[in-house]
Amino acid sequence: MIYFTFRIYQHIGQEIEKNKQEHGDIELLGKAHNFGTFLFYQLPHPLGAQNVGDPLGKHFLRYIDSKLLRPTRHVDSFFVLLEALKTTKFWTNYA
Repeated sequence: MIYFTFRIYQHIGQEIEKNKQEHGDIELLGKAHNFGTFLFYQLPHPLGAQNVGDPLGKHFLRYIDSKLLRPTRHVDSFFVLLEALKTTKFWTNYA
């Protein structure tokens, strides 16, 4: 089990380095939240700090369009899902 966990962390680390090489590094803002050896940062909501949302929701589309949020695997499936989300009634403008 320890070897398996190590391989997962190693693979994730390799993906992170590959993304940095392909897309450059990004400026990290806010407080980091630890999860094992990884740090996670809250995405700033486009409508202000008092809002929360789904990173695949309409308010975060600009991050996907600018490739700040992007899939590293299953790219075709990701965009099929994104298109399906765009066409559902939940994407109507309630704000």
